[in-house]
Amino acid sequence: MLMSLCYRMAPNNSKETLNWTRHMDDALIDAFMTEYNKGRKVNGTFTSTAYDNIVRYLTALFGKQIDKDKVKNRWKTLKRNFSNVYDIFKSLSGFAWNPTTHLWDAEPEVWDTLIEAKPKAAQWRNNPFPNYEKMLILYGVDRANGDEGETMREWRKRRRTQEETTRTVNDIDNLVSQGRYSLQNDDDFVELDGQNNSHGQGLSPEEDNSPVANSACSKRTKRAFKEHENNLKKLTEAICRVADALDRGTEAILQGNIAITKASTTKMQAPQLSGEELCKLLEECGIEIEKIPDVYCFLMNDVDKLRTAVQCPVAIRKQVIMKMFYGSY
Repeated sequence: MLMSLCYRMAPNNSKETLNWTRHMDDALIDAFMTEYNKGRKVNGTFTSTAYDNIVRYLTALFGKQIDKDKVKNRWKTLKRNFSNVYDIFKSLSGFAWNPTTHLWDAEPEVWDTLIEAKPKAAQWRNNPFPNYEKMLILYGVDRANGDEGETMREWRKRRRTQEETTRTVNDIDNLVSQGRYSLQNDDDFVELDGQNNSHGQGLSPEEDNSPVANSACSKRTKRAFKEHENNLKKLTEAICRVADALDRGTEAILQGNIAITKASTTKMQAPQLSGEELCKLLEECGIEIEKIPDVYCFLMNDVDKLRTAVQCPVAIRKQVIMKMFYGSY
Protein backbone atom coordinates (compact mmCIF):
# COMPACT_ATOMS: atom_id res chain seq x y z
CA MET A 1 0.00 0.00 0.00
CA LEU A 2 1.14 3.53 -0.76
CA MET A 3 0.89 4.80 2.80
CA SER A 4 3.24 2.09 4.12
CA LEU A 5 5.97 2.51 1.51
CA CYS A 6 9.48 2.90 2.84
CA TYR A 7 12.22 5.14 1.53
CA ARG A 8 16.02 5.07 1.67
CA MET A 9 17.87 8.09 2.94
CA ALA A 10 20.65 9.69 0.87
CA PRO A 11 24.20 8.69 1.89
CA ASN A 12 25.06 12.17 3.16
CA ASN A 13 22.24 11.98 5.73
CA SER A 14 22.34 8.39 6.95
CA LYS A 15 23.21 4.98 5.56
CA GLU A 16 20.51 3.41 7.67
CA THR A 17 17.27 2.37 5.99
CA LEU A 18 14.19 3.48 7.90
CA ASN A 19 11.01 1.51 7.26
CA TRP A 20 7.94 3.59 8.01
CA THR A 21 5.09 1.48 9.33
CA ARG A 22 1.43 2.40 9.42
CA HIS A 23 1.75 3.11 13.16
CA MET A 24 4.72 5.42 12.54
CA ASP A 25 2.84 7.27 9.79
CA ASP A 26 -0.12 7.77 12.12
CA ALA A 27 2.17 9.17 14.81
CA LEU A 28 3.94 11.44 12.32
CA ILE A 29 0.68 12.91 11.01
CA ASP A 30 -0.64 13.38 14.56
CA ALA A 31 2.58 15.23 15.42
CA PHE A 32 2.16 17.50 12.39
CA MET A 33 -1.46 18.14 13.47
CA THR A 34 -0.24 19.20 16.91
CA GLU A 35 2.28 21.63 15.45
CA TYR A 36 -0.35 22.92 13.00
CA ASN A 37 -2.80 23.59 15.84
CA LYS A 38 -0.06 25.47 17.69
CA GLY A 39 0.37 27.83 14.74
CA ARG A 40 3.73 26.51 13.58
CA LYS A 41 2.81 26.33 9.90
CA VAL A 42 3.62 29.75 8.41
CA ASN A 43 3.00 30.67 4.75
CA GLY A 44 2.35 27.03 3.86
CA THR A 45 5.55 25.71 5.50
CA PHE A 46 6.14 24.14 8.90
CA THR A 47 8.70 26.00 10.99
CA SER A 48 12.06 24.64 12.11
CA THR A 49 10.74 24.49 15.67
CA ALA A 50 7.88 22.27 14.50
CA TYR A 51 10.29 19.81 12.88
CA ASP A 52 12.53 19.78 15.97
CA ASN A 53 9.53 18.95 18.18
CA ILE A 54 8.38 16.20 15.83
CA VAL A 55 11.85 14.61 15.70
CA ARG A 56 12.09 14.55 19.51
CA TYR A 57 8.62 13.06 19.83
CA LEU A 58 9.13 10.27 17.26
CA THR A 59 12.57 9.40 18.61
CA ALA A 60 11.22 9.04 22.16
CA LEU A 61 8.12 7.17 21.01
CA PHE A 62 9.78 4.56 18.77
CA GLY A 63 13.34 4.49 20.08
CA LYS A 64 14.77 4.91 16.58
CA GLN A 65 17.34 7.33 15.19
CA ILE A 66 14.99 9.70 13.35
CA ASP A 67 16.41 13.00 12.18
CA LYS A 68 14.86 16.04 10.51
CA ASP A 69 15.80 14.89 6.98
CA LYS A 70 14.00 11.58 7.49
CA VAL A 71 10.89 13.41 8.71
CA LYS A 72 10.97 15.84 5.76
CA ASN A 73 11.41 13.06 3.20
CA ARG A 74 8.58 11.03 4.69
CA TRP A 75 6.37 14.13 4.75
CA LYS A 76 7.05 14.59 1.01
CA THR A 77 6.00 10.98 0.41
CA LEU A 78 2.80 11.40 2.42
CA LYS A 79 1.94 14.59 0.52
CA ARG A 80 2.57 12.89 -2.81
CA ASN A 81 0.33 9.94 -1.85
CA PHE A 82 -2.37 12.32 -0.65
CA SER A 83 -2.16 14.35 -3.87
CA ASN A 84 -2.79 11.23 -5.97
CA VAL A 85 -5.97 10.48 -4.04
CA TYR A 86 -7.05 14.10 -3.73
CA ASP A 87 -6.83 14.64 -7.50
CA ILE A 88 -9.14 11.67 -8.04
CA PHE A 89 -11.86 12.39 -5.47
CA LYS A 90 -11.89 16.19 -5.13
CA SER A 91 -15.28 17.76 -5.83
CA LEU A 92 -16.89 14.38 -6.60
CA SER A 93 -20.49 13.93 -5.56
CA GLY A 94 -21.64 10.52 -4.37
CA PHE A 95 -18.39 9.72 -2.53
CA ALA A 96 -17.61 10.04 1.16
CA TRP A 97 -14.46 9.03 3.01
CA ASN A 98 -15.34 6.71 5.91
CA PRO A 99 -13.25 7.57 9.02
CA THR A 100 -13.85 4.08 10.46
CA THR A 101 -12.95 1.89 7.48
CA HIS A 102 -10.76 4.57 5.80
CA LEU A 103 -12.46 3.63 2.53
CA TRP A 104 -14.35 5.76 0.02
CA ASP A 105 -18.06 4.91 0.30
CA ALA A 106 -20.22 5.10 -2.81
CA GLU A 107 -22.85 3.12 -4.64
CA PRO A 108 -21.48 0.40 -6.97
CA GLU A 109 -22.74 2.14 -10.10
CA VAL A 110 -21.07 5.39 -8.97
CA TRP A 111 -17.78 3.54 -8.51
CA ASP A 112 -18.13 1.94 -11.95
CA THR A 113 -18.67 5.32 -13.58
CA LEU A 114 -15.65 6.84 -11.84
CA ILE A 115 -13.34 3.92 -12.68
CA GLU A 116 -14.41 4.13 -16.31
CA ALA A 117 -13.43 7.81 -16.37
CA LYS A 118 -10.39 7.49 -14.08
CA PRO A 119 -8.96 3.93 -14.11
CA LYS A 120 -6.47 4.80 -11.33
CA ALA A 121 -9.39 5.13 -8.92
CA ALA A 122 -9.92 1.35 -8.99
CA GLN A 123 -7.13 0.72 -6.48
CA TRP A 124 -9.00 2.73 -3.83
CA ARG A 125 -12.25 0.82 -4.10
CA ASN A 126 -11.09 -1.77 -1.56
CA ASN A 127 -7.80 -0.35 -0.26
CA PRO A 128 -8.02 1.99 2.75
CA PHE A 129 -6.37 5.40 2.82
CA PRO A 130 -5.77 6.36 6.47
CA ASN A 131 -5.61 9.92 7.80
CA TYR A 132 -7.25 11.48 4.73
CA GLU A 133 -9.16 14.09 6.73
CA LYS A 134 -6.04 15.10 8.68
CA MET A 135 -4.01 15.40 5.48
CA LEU A 136 -6.82 17.49 4.03
CA ILE A 137 -6.32 19.95 6.88
CA LEU A 138 -2.52 19.84 6.80
CA TYR A 139 -2.00 19.97 3.04
CA GLY A 140 -5.35 20.19 1.22
CA VAL A 141 -5.33 23.99 0.92
CA ASP A 142 -1.77 23.98 -0.44
CA ARG A 143 -2.71 21.25 -2.92
CA ALA A 144 -5.77 23.17 -4.07
CA ASN A 145 -3.57 26.21 -4.84
CA GLY A 146 -0.86 24.22 -6.60
CA ASP A 147 1.65 21.55 -5.75
CA GLU A 148 3.26 23.54 -2.95
CA GLY A 149 0.86 26.41 -2.83
CA GLU A 150 1.64 30.12 -3.19
CA THR A 151 2.10 32.63 -0.41
CA MET A 152 -0.19 35.64 -0.31
CA ARG A 153 2.81 37.93 -0.85
CA GLU A 154 3.82 36.03 -4.01
CA TRP A 155 0.25 36.07 -5.25
CA ARG A 156 -0.08 39.85 -4.82
CA LYS A 157 3.23 40.46 -6.57
CA ARG A 158 2.27 38.24 -9.50
CA ARG A 159 -1.19 39.85 -9.71
CA ARG A 160 0.24 43.39 -9.76
CA THR A 161 2.70 42.46 -12.52
CA GLN A 162 -0.12 40.96 -14.59
CA GLU A 163 -2.31 44.03 -14.10
CA GLU A 164 0.50 46.44 -15.09
CA THR A 165 1.32 44.37 -18.18
CA THR A 166 -2.34 44.26 -19.21
CA ARG A 167 -2.67 48.02 -18.70
CA THR A 168 0.40 48.70 -20.88
CA VAL A 169 -0.90 46.51 -23.70
CA ASN A 170 -4.32 48.18 -23.50
CA ASP A 171 -2.70 51.64 -23.71
CA ILE A 172 -0.89 50.64 -26.93
CA ASP A 173 -4.09 49.21 -28.40
CA ASN A 174 -5.90 52.48 -27.67
CA LEU A 175 -3.15 54.55 -29.35
CA VAL A 176 -3.25 52.32 -32.42
CA SER A 177 -7.05 52.55 -32.61
CA GLN A 178 -6.80 56.37 -32.42
CA GLY A 179 -4.38 56.46 -35.36
CA ARG A 180 -1.50 57.82 -33.28
CA TYR A 181 0.67 54.71 -33.72
CA SER A 182 1.04 51.98 -36.31
CA LEU A 183 2.74 48.61 -35.79
CA GLN A 184 5.42 48.00 -38.43
CA ASN A 185 6.78 44.82 -36.84
CA ASP A 186 7.05 43.07 -33.49
CA ASP A 187 9.50 45.63 -32.06
CA ASP A 188 8.81 49.02 -33.73
CA PHE A 189 6.00 51.43 -32.89
CA VAL A 190 5.93 54.25 -35.46
CA GLU A 191 4.44 57.61 -34.43
CA LEU A 192 1.89 59.03 -36.88
CA ASP A 193 1.71 62.55 -35.47
CA GLY A 194 2.47 64.95 -38.35
CA GLN A 195 3.50 67.77 -36.03
CA ASN A 196 6.49 65.85 -34.72
CA ASN A 197 7.59 64.58 -38.12
CA SER A 198 10.48 66.99 -38.80
CA HIS A 199 11.80 64.93 -41.71
CA GLY A 200 8.47 65.07 -43.48
CA GLN A 201 8.06 68.81 -42.79
CA GLY A 202 4.57 68.42 -41.33
CA LEU A 203 3.35 65.98 -43.99
CA SER A 204 0.77 63.40 -43.06
CA PRO A 205 1.78 59.73 -42.88
CA GLU A 206 0.14 59.14 -46.26
CA GLU A 207 2.24 61.96 -47.86
CA ASP A 208 5.58 61.21 -46.23
CA ASN A 209 6.64 57.61 -46.63
CA SER A 210 10.38 58.24 -46.65
CA PRO A 211 12.54 55.66 -44.83
CA VAL A 212 14.33 58.48 -42.96
CA ALA A 213 11.08 59.84 -41.53
CA ASN A 214 9.86 56.41 -40.52
CA SER A 215 13.20 55.50 -38.92
CA ALA A 216 13.36 58.72 -36.87
CA CYS A 217 9.80 58.33 -35.65
CA SER A 218 10.42 54.72 -34.79
CA LYS A 219 13.52 55.55 -32.73
CA ARG A 220 11.79 58.34 -30.81
CA THR A 221 8.78 56.17 -30.12
CA LYS A 222 10.85 53.20 -29.02
CA ARG A 223 12.87 55.39 -26.66
CA ALA A 224 9.73 56.88 -25.14
CA PHE A 225 8.09 53.50 -24.79
CA LYS A 226 11.25 52.00 -23.27
CA GLU A 227 11.48 54.86 -20.78
CA HIS A 228 7.83 54.40 -19.86
CA GLU A 229 8.37 50.66 -19.47
CA ASN A 230 11.40 51.19 -17.19
CA ASN A 231 9.53 53.69 -15.04
CA LEU A 232 6.62 51.31 -14.78
CA LYS A 233 8.95 48.48 -13.77
CA LYS A 234 10.60 50.63 -11.09
CA LEU A 235 7.20 51.67 -9.75
CA THR A 236 6.03 48.05 -9.61
CA GLU A 237 9.20 46.97 -7.80
CA ALA A 238 8.81 49.81 -5.30
CA ILE A 239 5.20 48.84 -4.61
CA CYS A 240 6.26 45.21 -4.13
CA ARG A 241 8.98 46.24 -1.67
CA VAL A 242 6.48 48.27 0.34
CA ALA A 243 4.01 45.37 0.34
CA ASP A 244 6.74 42.97 1.43
CA ALA A 245 7.75 45.29 4.26
CA LEU A 246 4.14 45.60 5.38
CA ASP A 247 3.74 41.82 5.29
CA ARG A 248 6.87 41.32 7.36
CA GLY A 249 5.78 43.96 9.83
CA THR A 250 2.31 42.46 10.16
CA GLU A 251 3.75 39.00 10.63
CA ALA A 252 6.18 40.25 13.28
CA ILE A 253 3.36 41.99 15.14
CA LEU A 254 1.20 38.85 15.04
CA GLN A 255 4.05 36.66 16.25
CA GLY A 256 4.81 39.15 18.98
CA ASN A 257 1.19 39.22 20.13
CA ILE A 258 1.09 35.44 20.15
CA ALA A 259 4.30 35.28 22.19
CA ILE A 260 3.03 37.89 24.68
CA THR A 261 -0.33 36.15 25.05
CA LYS A 262 1.33 32.77 25.46
CA ALA A 263 3.80 34.12 28.01
CA SER A 264 1.02 35.81 30.00
CA THR A 265 -1.14 32.70 29.92
CA THR A 266 1.76 30.48 30.90
CA LYS A 267 2.69 32.78 33.77
CA MET A 268 -0.86 32.79 35.08
CA GLN A 269 -1.53 29.10 34.65
CA ALA A 270 1.89 27.56 35.36
CA PRO A 271 1.79 25.21 38.36
CA GLN A 272 3.67 26.46 41.42
CA LEU A 273 5.96 23.44 41.68
CA SER A 274 9.71 23.38 42.36
CA GLY A 275 12.12 20.89 40.83
CA GLU A 276 12.45 18.97 44.09
CA GLU A 277 8.70 18.81 44.46
CA LEU A 278 8.32 17.44 40.93
CA CYS A 279 10.96 14.74 41.58
CA LYS A 280 9.18 13.78 44.78
CA LEU A 281 5.85 13.64 42.94
CA LEU A 282 7.32 11.33 40.30
CA GLU A 283 8.79 9.03 42.97
CA GLU A 284 5.52 8.91 44.91
CA CYS A 285 3.46 7.94 41.89
CA GLY A 286 5.80 5.02 41.09
CA ILE A 287 7.86 6.23 38.12
CA GLU A 288 10.94 4.02 37.70
CA ILE A 289 14.11 5.66 39.07
CA GLU A 290 16.03 5.41 35.79
CA LYS A 291 13.20 7.13 33.89
CA ILE A 292 12.67 10.02 36.32
CA PRO A 293 15.30 12.36 34.71
CA ASP A 294 13.75 12.01 31.24
CA VAL A 295 10.19 12.37 32.51
CA TYR A 296 11.25 15.33 34.68
CA CYS A 297 12.74 17.18 31.64
CA PHE A 298 9.72 16.26 29.56
CA LEU A 299 7.27 17.80 32.02
CA MET A 300 9.34 20.84 32.92
CA ASN A 301 9.61 21.79 29.24
CA ASP A 302 5.84 21.74 28.70
CA VAL A 303 3.65 23.75 31.07
CA ASP A 304 0.43 22.17 29.83
CA LYS A 305 1.67 18.63 30.43
CA LEU A 306 3.12 19.60 33.82
CA ARG A 307 -0.22 21.08 34.83
CA THR A 308 -2.01 17.91 33.67
CA ALA A 309 0.34 15.75 35.75
CA VAL A 310 -0.08 17.89 38.88
CA GLN A 311 -3.86 18.13 38.62
CA CYS A 312 -4.35 14.45 37.78
CA PRO A 313 -5.83 12.21 40.53
CA VAL A 314 -3.13 10.27 42.38
CA ALA A 315 -4.69 6.90 41.55
CA ILE A 316 -4.07 7.28 37.81
CA ARG A 317 -1.22 9.83 37.84
CA LYS A 318 1.50 7.38 36.76
CA GLN A 319 -0.57 6.04 33.85
CA VAL A 320 -1.40 9.55 32.65
CA ILE A 321 2.23 10.71 32.85
CA MET A 322 3.56 7.69 30.97
CA LYS A 323 0.83 8.00 28.36
CA MET A 324 1.87 11.60 27.72
CA PHE A 325 5.53 10.59 27.68
CA TYR A 326 5.22 7.62 25.32
CA GLY A 327 1.86 7.23 23.66
CA SER A 328 0.13 10.58 23.31
CA TYR A 329 1.34 13.85 21.87
